[in-house]
Amino acid sequence: MQSDQDTTMETKTCPECTSQIPSASRVCSHCCERIEGVRCNECHALSPAEARRCRWCGNRLGAKLERELESFEVVASRIATLFIRVSIFPQRANFTSEKIVIRTHGAFGLTSNDEEILWEKVAGFSVRNGFFWNTVSIETRGQTQAVISCLSKGDSDRIREVLQGLEK
Repeated sequence: MQSDQDTTMETKTCPECTSQIPSASRVCSHCCERIEGVRCNECHALSPAEARRCRWCGNRLGAKLERELESFEVVASRIATLFIRVSIFPQRANFTSEKIVIRTHGAFGLTSNDEEILWEKVAGFSVRNGFFWNTVSIETRGQTQAVISCLSKGDSDRIREVLQGLEK
């Protein structure tokens, strides 16, 4: 009679169900939960290392700019702001490698609102082309939609390029 060959295999413990699984496993064979990968900042679920979005909540994983962004500021057209927004103070949007800050003034400049958008919170964007000026809308996760209006064609194109860099 032949003796069985020793098939000792290294194992590890699943952090979810505490079952013993092969050490090379990425997914637990008992509870089917992922045990290696990229952790989502929103729901804390693990996704494969190469994933761009969380499989549970759809959050963008590792949503940082692929390249270091040289900070720049975009200022809306004064004439368009006067005609469209009935304000003498145009919107200003500062783009840095950490966040976007959009400053919007009230009609007479007595008040202003600074809206900060972290790059991880950007969910999508749209550009509405007008005859003279464009509008960029930035959709965010957990915040209201940010709108930068009365932009020149060149400024809206520059913002579009930066936001498209997030999708790559």
